[in-house]
Amino acid sequence: MDTKNAFRQTNAFGVFLTELRSHVEWVQELRERGIPDQAEYSLLQQQFHKVHGSAGLFGLNAVGELAYSLEKALGSGVATIDELSDDFRLFEQAALQIVQREGAKE
Repeated sequence: MDTKNAFRQTNAFGVFLTELRSHVEWVQELRERGIPDQAEYSLLQQQFHKVHGSAGLFGLNAVGELAYSLEKALGSGVATIDELSDDFRLFEQAALQIVQREGAKE
């Protein structure tokens, strides 16, 4: 068993799945509510950074790269939530697919 798959057998992976689901729910809430304030933008960027790193640890590269892309776009200060709507949806779909697939294994 490779290291990334071994990490998926730990409690940390279960915590990651729970946090990933919470992050997706928060992103969906922000998109529905509209334009977040600067503090929320900063926190959103930090959360995508965290998801990027954790996803890489568990070998979930696709969702990690989507998170990285959103982290960078938010950090640039150029893109708005509305402009990133398609990117958010791709992230949400990929993340929820992982949560559903991997959560069913637990």
